[in-house]
Amino acid sequence: MNNVTTTIKGIGQICDVHIIDLQSPISSLIGRQVVKVGRSSGLTIGTIMAYALEYNDEKGICFFTDFLVVGENQQTFDLEGDSGSLILLKGQNGEKPQPVGIIWGGTANRGRLKLKVGQPPENWTSGVDLGRLLDLLELDLITTNEGLQGMYSQNNRLELRH
Repeated sequence: MNNVTTTIKGIGQICDVHIIDLQSPISSLIGRQVVKVGRSSGLTIGTIMAYALEYNDEKGICFFTDFLVVGENQQTFDLEGDSGSLILLKGQNGEKPQPVGIIWGGTANRGRLKLKVGQPPENWTSGVDLGRLLDLLELDLITTNEGLQGMYSQNNRLELRH
């Protein structure tokens, strides 16, 4: 247990999950910078380009995604093997990064989706809304060492009662 931490390598401490309020102005989410640390690509920065997107791939298969993220400077935001990585909103005004999603796929090395008029197709990453996912699964994300220690103490008390 002493080896477990709530910091993310290359990012540091994070704060609570960002709950998406669909009544908020679109600029509260679209256009925001995000970061992630993936198994394959490491630390990358990107921008949220869309939320609640439906698209068809080259085979005509329909997909739905909560997030569409494009990497900074036309780099890919994720690579194969990064699925499951946390997508974190970059902190503003000194705030800690805030978990907002989880990567589930993308078009690395295929970039066929044209997001901006007059621009070439881009590589992009799709993600799931973390707040909604945690709610559906009835789970919490521990983001502080105090919360982690509290869970550890609570589990020990439960084990002693059995």
